[in-house]
Amino acid sequence: MANDWVTSLALMNCGDNVTKLTLNAYGEGGGLLETSNQELKAHQNFVKVLSHVFSTSPAQIKSVEIVSNGNVPLCGFSLYATFDENRLSGQPLISPNTLPIYAPCADPSSDWATGIGITNTGGEQANVRLVLFDESGEEISDKPLQLAPHEHYAATVEKIFGPNGGGKYMKIESDDPGTTVSGIYVLGSISGTKLIGGVFKGE
Repeated sequence: MANDWVTSLALMNCGDNVTKLTLNAYGEGGGLLETSNQELKAHQNFVKVLSHVFSTSPAQIKSVEIVSNGNVPLCGFSLYATFDENRLSGQPLISPNTLPIYAPCADPSSDWATGIGITNTGGEQANVRLVLFDESGEEISDKPLQLAPHEHYAATVEKIFGPNGGGKYMKIESDDPGTTVSGIYVLGSISGTKLIGGVFKGE
């Protein structure tokens, strides 16, 4: 999380029983930084910025894992905003996806850029491949990645594939069965005044 951005969580206990939540904050390389334990009554809400959940500097936190003990169902979303409140984007919280997953890409000739963020949610190293496709579904370029457990990777499509990638959508895949990741994509205007995003969808 960059120093001029703030991340918030909004959760709700959708079950009829009390649940104890475990929130794990991970840093660079997937190392565990801190754990926070919370308790939610049935249908209770939990809304906080990360700096009020963890004592660790928010700039060090790359991803957060939310575990509902007892399999009590949760719903909610994450919210990303600049401190000046000029840019804002939110995505629903979802369970990890089994690969492959897909995301759209902004037209490279427009005034928009695409960024992605993915986290290896498994307990072993994940060997994944980012693949860029054109409007006809032809592969343009690819980039292999090795992610340690809980390791996070974030970059713009231009940084991943180069300024002339020209892709319409991206696929994240793995040859290892059962590989799971969680992640988001963000479309932002080059001027920095507009922002919208979504979560990765599986097949």
